[in-house]
Amino acid sequence: VQNLKNKEKTYLTLMIICLVLTFVWIFLAAFLINEPEISNFNNTDKIIFVAMVVAEVITYALVIAFGKKYNKEKWPDGPPQMKVTQTQRDKYLQRRGSLLLAISVVLTVATYIIGMVVGKKIPESLDNALGITALVSLILPFLLFGISVAAKKIYTNKINKQDVRSFFDFILSHRECAEETSFKKLKFLTNWKRATDIYAVVFVICGVLASLLFGYYSIKDSDTSLSFCVMPMYYILQGLARIRFPEPAVLEDEEKYYLHKQDYNEIYFLAEKAAKKLGCKGEIVIQPFATCNALVRKEGNTIYIGIGVILLAIMTPEELYNVLLHEFSHIVNEQGDMKKVRDYYGWLYKGGNNHIFNQVTQKLYGFFDVVYAFNYDLYQYAATIQSEQAADNAMKVYGDANIAASALIKLKYSDLFDWEKGTYDTDCIYESTEPEKDLCKKEAEKFKSEIARNKDKWNKLIDVEILSRSATHPTLKMRLEALGVSNYNIVENTDNEEYIKETNNAVSYCGELLSEECADTYKADRKAAFIDSLEIVDEWKNAGEPVVAETYGDICSALRKLGRNIEADKLCQRAIEELPSPANCYAHFMRGCFLLHSYDDRGLEHIYEAVSNNSNYIDEGLHEIGRYCCLTGNEEELNSYREKAINFHQEQKDKYDETGILKKGDKLREENLPDGMLDQMLSYVRSVDNGCISKIFLVRKVITEDFFTSAVIVDFYSKTDDETINNVMHKIFSYLDTSSDWQFSLFLYDDVKDVKIENVKNSCIYTA
Repeated sequence: VQNLKNKEKTYLTLMIICLVLTFVWIFLAAFLINEPEISNFNNTDKIIFVAMVVAEVITYALVIAFGKKYNKEKWPDGPPQMKVTQTQRDKYLQRRGSLLLAISVVLTVATYIIGMVVGKKIPESLDNALGITALVSLILPFLLFGISVAAKKIYTNKINKQDVRSFFDFILSHRECAEETSFKKLKFLTNWKRATDIYAVVFVICGVLASLLFGYYSIKDSDTSLSFCVMPMYYILQGLARIRFPEPAVLEDEEKYYLHKQDYNEIYFLAEKAAKKLGCKGEIVIQPFATCNALVRKEGNTIYIGIGVILLAIMTPEELYNVLLHEFSHIVNEQGDMKKVRDYYGWLYKGGNNHIFNQVTQKLYGFFDVVYAFNYDLYQYAATIQSEQAADNAMKVYGDANIAASALIKLKYSDLFDWEKGTYDTDCIYESTEPEKDLCKKEAEKFKSEIARNKDKWNKLIDVEILSRSATHPTLKMRLEALGVSNYNIVENTDNEEYIKETNNAVSYCGELLSEECADTYKADRKAAFIDSLEIVDEWKNAGEPVVAETYGDICSALRKLGRNIEADKLCQRAIEELPSPANCYAHFMRGCFLLHSYDDRGLEHIYEAVSNNSNYIDEGLHEIGRYCCLTGNEEELNSYREKAINFHQEQKDKYDETGILKKGDKLREENLPDGMLDQMLSYVRSVDNGCISKIFLVRKVITEDFFTSAVIVDFYSKTDDETINNVMHKIFSYLDTSSDWQFSLFLYDDVKDVKIENVKNSCIYTA
């Protein structure tokens, strides 16, 4: 349900339109009024002037009204800064946005004054040329804005209109000549980034020129006041907004998220040793995560190392050293333009500079940014395997190949351990009334025990794994071959007691941080994940454990939240046997996932059954099959799957993607459902709506000559809270998804009211 999100966009768009209109009225009045001096106005001029003032007042009132609506939709309970204490980084970023606005204002006023001073010395013969310059300076940014919006639409449409096979082939072509492709993409990204900067400079120049010329004209026309410089100031801000400020180092209130060197001497010693070995200079800070991986990035003169505490718990000092060699080599290898394009992508990903008009800025640079992001992804896709191989080579050259192999094997074990989650029963992490502080410790101990129990099975999987087309790393077997290691021996323990103490402390500390971070929402999270799930399951058991089409999925989900995965799988098996298609599609999908994650080929037919009969499972279902085939080395099935995947994705692109959209221009007409279907649907809705539904509409959306969807649009009373809306919509969705094989789509009225569905004959099928 994207109700609030769409409303936010609507109100923001209306605010922008009204802001633009405030300037349109001024220019329109200036164009229509012949006499510049108010004292010389004739009756027509006076009427136009009064109309302009009234229009300005009304438009500004609308800006304020839409602004309030926007804020109310974005923050129903008040702005987050009023509810949550801002971090120092939040405040820093906020100050940075305020600084940009302040610089824009100062620069505008300064150039306006300069224009006044210099203007006295400029001959009147240049008035026409300067007038044209002023007009161009004001209009050019508007044109560029429109061009950017249109170009982005054309670019994305061009990509989206490609058939799936051609698009897949296009992506794969970047791997076939990876070295050449990555070089070309790097060059393109570097030049594109420069072009974007030039585009930003154009806005600053237009703003400066406009404010200068307004200052010049103010000495000739007293009506050209400083208030006219709002638009030039806005242009300058839009240009300055693309300045990439250096990220601040670790701030005082963030220090708790990092390990302090005095408490973790051994871990810091290994990091500094690896950095020195590769000539990577800078202050090192280490942040623990509740994962089993490691990553390194450099900001300014600070090197940030993220280390999963599960990795720390299973790695010996020598293994960790080799892992750090691998990570630091990425920094060393990504110098010059490679680092610049990566940093720029990261800056875009974080949203750039946050300021008062940030939403507009993102649209203004939309074309440049979407082109950059798309090509950067292609660059990464082409270069990633090579960069990982180079980083692995650093372990071989500067470390120990056998130790490095041991570390890589353990990391692979972690992937397989994660893959198997959900195939056995576990404890619910929300069972405790208070956040547990030893979750990381429990996870580490569980993983260690699974290594001892499963390593022979996992080693066989390492032997047969196939490289995925979307892989960011080589297969483990490829990496071991590059290291010159043929065995799967791992280093079990270390005798470094200080290191063991530090890793144990890091695991415990990370668990404490997690419990502290989730403390504020733990009660609500526990209710949703544990108490409500337990209530659903108990109610189901008391009713005799029936298998009902529209509710068994929620029961299965509740069982899984409680960690009762075996019981959930048995429920899915019952649903497959007792319910017809499409009611049992969810059961087929969940049963298929359970079997595939247990390395059982029988799961393939279940997922294909779900994907074939319900488009909701296409993306996730195909991902599960592809991952399974690669993990288990099932090459024959993988080749078959790849062909099927193209056909499924093409069908989804041509048909099913459109079922989730209702927009102006769609072919809508009156819908007549098969006999009895409408009455059954309305009867069910009445049983679950809690009296909060005002109206229900039904229209047919024609997508192709032989495919359509019946769009059900639900309108709730305005005071209905989001939780109730979500619950009711979920129940209606479950019913429509399982009651028949008829193609339905479900929408909130507020999301699609601009489509004017009321104009379709007999579209309103229910009124409270």
